[in-house]
Amino acid sequence: SDLGSLLHPEVHAVKFSAPWCGHCKRMEDEWKLFAQEHPEYQVASLDGDKYSEIGSQYGVRGFPTLLLLDNGKEAVRYSGPRTRQEFTNFVETYLSKDSGSS
Repeated sequence: SDLGSLLHPEVHAVKFSAPWCGHCKRMEDEWKLFAQEHPEYQVASLDGDKYSEIGSQYGVRGFPTLLLLDNGKEAVRYSGPRTRQEFTNFVETYLSKDSGSS
């Protein structure tokens, strides 16, 4: 299976996590608030243990891994602070660069 079969192909932000991951648990509330505050974005969370094959397709080697996808392909990997404001800045920066190149 692939991510496209689980999610809409235009998903922008995907978090791969695991139930046992402390860092994942600490950022979960911020990720949920980010999704709630931005219904205009497609935001998803995947259990990296359950969907390890999909994670492997995207080179996920640790958790949490945050990816910005463009039509199902990895556009950018996020490695900044794990706050909803920083997630928002990350997506907005990418989208503004993307729309500027059209």
